Amino acid sequence: MSIIIRFLLRISGEIFMCVIYFGFCYNLVMLDKNEARREYKNTLQPMGVYCLTNSKNGKMFIGSSMNVNNIFNRISFQLKLGSYTNEDVQKDYNLLGEAAFSFKVLDYLKPVDELGYDYKADLQVLEELWLEKLQPYGKSGYNTKNK
Repeated sequence: MSIIIRFLLRISGEIFMCVIYFGFCYNLVMLDKNEARREYKNTLQPMGVYCLTNSKNGKMFIGSSMNVNNIFNRISFQLKLGSYTNEDVQKDYNLLGEAAFSFKVLDYLKPVDELGYDYKADLQVLEELWLEKLQPYGKSGYNTKNK
């Protein structure tokens, strides 16, 4: 299994793309800002299934995202604003506070080597497997069963 990590680095106002392969930085290339944006948009973000858990009552919310690195920030922001889409989670958050909730990624979706592959169906199946396994419905969770 090979591990490749790509990221952008700003040094003295210049933007560089760095590629790390097995822990060694082997490619450091200066990019212009437009190329850096293009590179970021074309970089596949980690996808997967996550769990938001209420530590006070044990209730869970299971969801999936095309970018699990950013989903926690989005959910936290929405909860703080009082605009999270799941009303039960929002109500408990308002009552118990941020400290009562924890977030973790349950599973990552492995990327395929097909350009333009649509991961949404695969992500939905992975989420359904976790929903079936954990059953976060009713008193156990915040999810609702699809009919």
